[in-house]
Amino acid sequence: MIEARRRTNQPLAQRHHDDPVTFAAEVLRLTLWDGLTEALEAIRDHDRVAYRAGRKVSKTTGAAAAAIWWSMRGGKVLVTAPTAATLKDPFWLELETLLGRLPHPPHVPLQPTTPIRMPNHGRIVGRQAQKRENLQGPSGADSLYIIEEASGVRREIVEAIEGNVAGGGKILMIGNPTMLSGPYYDAFHAPGTRYHQIHLSSRDSPNVKEDRIVIPGLAIKEWIEEQEEKHGADSPFVQIHIDGEFPTTGANSVIPLALVEAAERRHPTTTGDGTLTLGVDVARSGNDESVIQPVRGKRALDPTGYRNQTGPTLGRHVITTATNLRQGQEHVTVNVDVIGVGASAYDYLVENAPEWIHTNPINVAEAATAEGYHRLRDQIAFAVREWIEAGGAIPHHPELRTDLIALTYEFTSSGKYKVASKEDLRETLARSPDYGDALALGIYAPPAPPTPRIRSLE
Repeated sequence: MIEARRRTNQPLAQRHHDDPVTFAAEVLRLTLWDGLTEALEAIRDHDRVAYRAGRKVSKTTGAAAAAIWWSMRGGKVLVTAPTAATLKDPFWLELETLLGRLPHPPHVPLQPTTPIRMPNHGRIVGRQAQKRENLQGPSGADSLYIIEEASGVRREIVEAIEGNVAGGGKILMIGNPTMLSGPYYDAFHAPGTRYHQIHLSSRDSPNVKEDRIVIPGLAIKEWIEEQEEKHGADSPFVQIHIDGEFPTTGANSVIPLALVEAAERRHPTTTGDGTLTLGVDVARSGNDESVIQPVRGKRALDPTGYRNQTGPTLGRHVITTATNLRQGQEHVTVNVDVIGVGASAYDYLVENAPEWIHTNPINVAEAATAEGYHRLRDQIAFAVREWIEAGGAIPHHPELRTDLIALTYEFTSSGKYKVASKEDLRETLARSPDYGDALALGIYAPPAPPTPRIRSLE
């Protein structure tokens, strides 16, 4: 039955072999508008397409339509995304909806990792973008790779995909432009980039332009106004999720981009003086990283990230790092975020670290130790800015740079500084800001415990 359906759809595929726009309109019954038409024509005409956009401009719909059109020609499509959840929702659900509009819909497996069989031996399959071996798939001129949420996909993954199509084939990278580094950013900014670039703002929606519902589901004027009121018209959130722009310095940025760039430029010539401090941000399992950030005076050294580490294992990494960077007989300070899983790494260090390592438990959710801040986390975030303004230097590290730039603040009802929560940053970055948090811990100097008073005896 499935093979019969594929054969029945073959004439349809042949009729629209070179015309994805008409295919989307007549076969998938999509309402065309300028943004959707531009995306489909770009995929047809270019081998490398980088598509950045705000929300609610049908970028996922366009990519799913392109996948169906390409696979019905007999092409092989591999769709990838940073997480399995992102791959399945919204992309796979949108794909299933559009496939249901074919005259003879193919069977859509429940899991994206099981291929959808299409006419002329075409197929569509999904893979999570975590390991290079996950991307071992189609190659050659009939292959199309679609990279969803491309800002969150690591460089080695994109390099593996580019290697797969070195002899022919196409790549489409789509997403919100959340990160100021990485292959997605480079596709728009690197000199001599090979990617054809598409940019759509939520303001380009026909619903916004005509101030009425032209195409249900696309961005509307009221939604944009609500987001601007909630986040600020010049905020990174609006830049990313509405304007489809890579974030610049906003009025509420804790550390402006210019400061970060200056700190990177002076890193090669900055000599770190003083004792060594290690900031240790401990992550849960999954895509987040536990990060060890060494800092010596005004110089941050290269950080190291680890995934899926137990507390004792991370503790051993900390001891090894301290031993390798220690100068002479110096004492080394280690500041560990002990919220949640960090407590086990702290306990291991207290019990097993040599006597020259002093470990401080840092609970960033506690009250600030300086006036004007909501919590300790807010205080040490601004301390990073002060450290950079005073000459602090950081290495060129993509995740560290993005974590610092993404950090924003607001004021509480009592007028105290409050920085963006980890949950908010995770939405913006598509990951936890582990590298920025580790640097904040690395420069933090906990207040000394009070000296006990000795009552005089008279």
